[in-house]
Amino acid sequence: MSRLYAATVRDPAAARDTAARLVSPAGTPPLLEPEPSRAEFCTDCELEFRNGSHSEAHYAGMRHKERLRVLAAKRAEESSKHGVELFPVGTADFGTLELSEQDVATNKKIVLVVRTSPMSLCFIMSVHVRSSDGFVSHGYTYTYPAERQIGPASTSSAGTVTFHPRGNAGHYTTDSLVFTFALLSSDRTLAIEKTFTISRPLSGIAVRSLSDVSRFKPTPPFVRKTPGPRAGANVVRAPKMHKHWILASISGGENLKEHEVRGLIRELFGTARRIKDQIEDAKEIVLVMNPETYVWRFRLLLWIQELKAEQELAQHDLEEATLTKRGSNYFLEVPGLVEKRPAVIVGHTINIQQNGTKKFNAGRVTSVSDTEVGLHFSRHLKTSATYLCQFEMNRTVQRRMHEALAGLQARITFPQPPAAPRTSPATPLFPQSHNIISDLVRNNSRQKEAVRAIFNKTHGPAPFILFGPPGTGKTETIVETVKQLVRFDSASRILICAPSNSACDVVASRLVGLGADKLFRLYAPFRPQASVPPALRSFTLRLQGQYKAPRTAEFQSFRVVVVTCASGNLQSRHGIDRGHFSHIFIDECGQAEEPESAIPLAMANERTSVILCGDPKQLGPIVQSPIALHFGLGESLLERLMKLSMYDPSNAAAAGTTVVKLVDNYRSHPKILEFPNREFYGGELRPSATNTTTDAVKLEGIISPYNAQCKKLRKEIRNPAVTVGSVEQFQGQERKVIIVSTVRSSVKGSDSSLGFLSDSKRFNVMMTRAQAGLIIVGDPTALARNPLWCRFLVFIRENGGWSARMSVLDRPPSSGRTFAHRRNSSSIQARIVNSKLVSLWHLSIWSRVQLPVGLATLWAFSVWALHQVGILKVGGGAGSITGILAMVTGLFVSFRSGSSYDRWYEGRRTWSSIQATTRNASRLFLFALPADPALAASAALGLNDWRLLLCGFSIATMHHLRDEYGCSYTDLRTVLPPALLRTCESPEAGDSGAVLGKGGVPKNLPLVIIRTMHALLNDMKAKNELDAGTWAGGQSTLNQLSDSLTALERIRDTPIPMVLQIHLQLLLLVYIAAVPLQLINTLGFWSIPATSIAALVFYGVDRAGEELSDPFGREPNDLPLERFCGEIQSEFLELVGHPVADMSTRKSTFASEGDLLDAAPGEKKTAW
Repeated sequence: MSRLYAATVRDPAAARDTAARLVSPAGTPPLLEPEPSRAEFCTDCELEFRNGSHSEAHYAGMRHKERLRVLAAKRAEESSKHGVELFPVGTADFGTLELSEQDVATNKKIVLVVRTSPMSLCFIMSVHVRSSDGFVSHGYTYTYPAERQIGPASTSSAGTVTFHPRGNAGHYTTDSLVFTFALLSSDRTLAIEKTFTISRPLSGIAVRSLSDVSRFKPTPPFVRKTPGPRAGANVVRAPKMHKHWILASISGGENLKEHEVRGLIRELFGTARRIKDQIEDAKEIVLVMNPETYVWRFRLLLWIQELKAEQELAQHDLEEATLTKRGSNYFLEVPGLVEKRPAVIVGHTINIQQNGTKKFNAGRVTSVSDTEVGLHFSRHLKTSATYLCQFEMNRTVQRRMHEALAGLQARITFPQPPAAPRTSPATPLFPQSHNIISDLVRNNSRQKEAVRAIFNKTHGPAPFILFGPPGTGKTETIVETVKQLVRFDSASRILICAPSNSACDVVASRLVGLGADKLFRLYAPFRPQASVPPALRSFTLRLQGQYKAPRTAEFQSFRVVVVTCASGNLQSRHGIDRGHFSHIFIDECGQAEEPESAIPLAMANERTSVILCGDPKQLGPIVQSPIALHFGLGESLLERLMKLSMYDPSNAAAAGTTVVKLVDNYRSHPKILEFPNREFYGGELRPSATNTTTDAVKLEGIISPYNAQCKKLRKEIRNPAVTVGSVEQFQGQERKVIIVSTVRSSVKGSDSSLGFLSDSKRFNVMMTRAQAGLIIVGDPTALARNPLWCRFLVFIRENGGWSARMSVLDRPPSSGRTFAHRRNSSSIQARIVNSKLVSLWHLSIWSRVQLPVGLATLWAFSVWALHQVGILKVGGGAGSITGILAMVTGLFVSFRSGSSYDRWYEGRRTWSSIQATTRNASRLFLFALPADPALAASAALGLNDWRLLLCGFSIATMHHLRDEYGCSYTDLRTVLPPALLRTCESPEAGDSGAVLGKGGVPKNLPLVIIRTMHALLNDMKAKNELDAGTWAGGQSTLNQLSDSLTALERIRDTPIPMVLQIHLQLLLLVYIAAVPLQLINTLGFWSIPATSIAALVFYGVDRAGEELSDPFGREPNDLPLERFCGEIQSEFLELVGHPVADMSTRKSTFASEGDLLDAAPGEKKTAW
């Protein structure tokens, strides 16, 4: 920002003068001239920058520095250390694996070799798979070599990595294999001198069919161009179009001012500066919205949006393009026309420059196909030359919006609540039920309420809002209202608008019964006839190959006119007077920018009724400029007004007067509706679809958020009955069965960064288009990063809709990292819990007491009502009885909650005991190697297995208390020895069903671990690898672990006796029933809320006790067992991994600090 401009705008008194300068008509500035720059690419962050200033800011920023730190740490972890190397070097790439439908065990193997120098002696302590995104990894396993000690006799050891997707296709590219080594001393003690890790990235792709991969492989990503200088004034203008191409109607031309971007607006927002800087500049001039600043604010945002649109259009410039001539026209091949990238229509201008020349020639577009456009030039061009082609933005709609903003009335943009009801509440509103034409509306109270409110103008001069969630009959309500107005109000003239032609066609198609003399559908002049529904062609006027409006007098005779918002300026285009229309409806108003809605609304005078219809919870306007989006251009008029209390459907004074919310969903199966209903509509929608609608099974639509995939799917499917398109194309539509392809399998940036997939409004549209069947095709690991998608995946899983062979939601967190690291990781299980912590609802017991509190409130209301009419009379004795009941009930409830908390506390104390036992045992066996060197190596292996079993006991106990059998969980597989894993997966034939759980795995794995540890102790003692004292200490440890396991099982398996629970529930029921009888004489009506509070308190304490009675689950109020296990494992790793000073050389207790420092170096060792 220039210094002069900054000084001006920061003076509030000069704000209006500054605004005048910015839009002063003194000279039109040149078109956008980008700063000379070159695109740069940061290989570390994988980011592209369009100019040097952006890249310099990036390299100096914290994001880049943090990325460098992470990459340096990654390289350091993958590098060789202390003479230990991993081969092959670099990523272990498994390539592409084609899965077999018959054999889910399809896999690939790679051998990893560990080598050491002749002087090194190391031991492979553990190997685990770690996922860089913190999610559960199911794609890889590692098989240990037969000999885990390497050197000095053997300097290499080979293990096997297996890539086994278990039948699940996808990219497995975020995992690493992490080796934890212990560097041993070369003397007989084999002491651990230090521990360290070396990792290897893993990469593999699993596909169903290699041929399909070749057919559907992604195209190269779109690379942004650095646009060259624009055509500007150095152009030979296009010829005037033939009379039958003129855009205006027969009645006259469109008289619009230019409203060009002028002054410093282009200087501030038309160059490639940082978005943050531009937003800060905009804060100085984008004034707070009020009636005085309304026009200026939106004009400024429209200019900023226009500048962004110019920059985006420049990305489609064509270089080295060629022309072909057919007849008098030239034809130019333009990639992306089908996807409207760029969006070109007849009448637009394309400037072309022959390479090697300076002049541009402007060509008028005369035809548009899927691959090429026809152009008409004022001079002859060479077809043998190559050209630079620049697309020129058509500003017609922009000019219409600027013009309309000044003509809007404040009663529409800043409405006030009606002063008084327009009709007496005792008088039934017209039309009556027998006058309703539609059976659907006749039987729906909310729809009838909306029809009557619009017909009787209960909203007064303010707009009326019809809030129509998906499938609730919003269009049917509009159609019924229009028919009633045409039928019973002869003076009515109705204008119906919508942001898209498809939405207009839907409404118009349902009004064809009015007849061609009452209904007119107005199209843009050059709309292709093939895109017009056949049923509507008789309601249009098409002359000489283009659509037109009839002459003004004939046009004014139509009762209903349907047109898009962008073409709704009928006053300037067709001579229709402002106020001609008695009613203006804007359907799908939530999709239109507010200035776009202003185009038809400018046709209203003070007597015109304005009805805004739509759903602010679904897709809003598409805004290209992040600056304009920041300041509210992406918020529709409908969404802005619905933030006012006068348009709150829950406001009794507003409901049925200024707003009606439709709640009966006639579109979708109840299960399809359940999740979006709960997430976006407060659970108010009622499933009302017929069986005929919800039982049909026929694929009719495929939604993909990416145009490139839509194009490929259309090419492969080639079925006109199946619509393939983006979310925007399906807005306002419905299909029997829909497939939603989410495409993305990799995510960069923040955990919730899924691009526009993370847009809640887009999600709502995708999930509410299907009637009978909804199929989601996507990568759950990537989608679950976003909280909304995570909740949806949990909903699918809980309702049996998960069709994959394996779910990332049905296992505990990944053991790829140690538990200490995993406490702060983004594991999928933590995501699920975090999605429940969004509100206190999930942490409290309110959801469990709604029913009893509701029933108690209903009972209290009944008592009050009966008392009011004199049927029920309560004497004074009820108070003493209720007091006794209150005391007894309080004692029972206190006992209930107290005993439950005792169980919770006892569980926590027992886990502390397991933690203390593990600490003591780890310390005891840290120095347990025999003195005989011949036995030390074998004893080291045995003791390592014993310590791993000790860590595995706590993890196995956690799963055992949750009734999760077996050792297939990833966190167990990283700590249990391979021999024990094989035993668990293939139990002996002699095991009985009493000790086996699902699939033949051990039912009590902690007991199996204790038995294994006991056998290992006895074996080591028999081989003289343990002395008698250590062996006895180990046996004592096993006894303590067995006692702790028994105590935990007792807590889990011995609930409060059923007789006490039943008696407590009966006592609560009697007491709550007696409360209103005691309070009715003294409190009257207020006895109802008093009873509700009493029920909430007593039932809340009871349900809290129930919640705490089983403290071993995964609920937020249960014991954090994962954290407890993490503390045990992290303490174990710290204990065996940190060097311990050898104090055998210590001097006297009062030795000087210098003596101690002299003795310590070189003597620090850690015994194995």
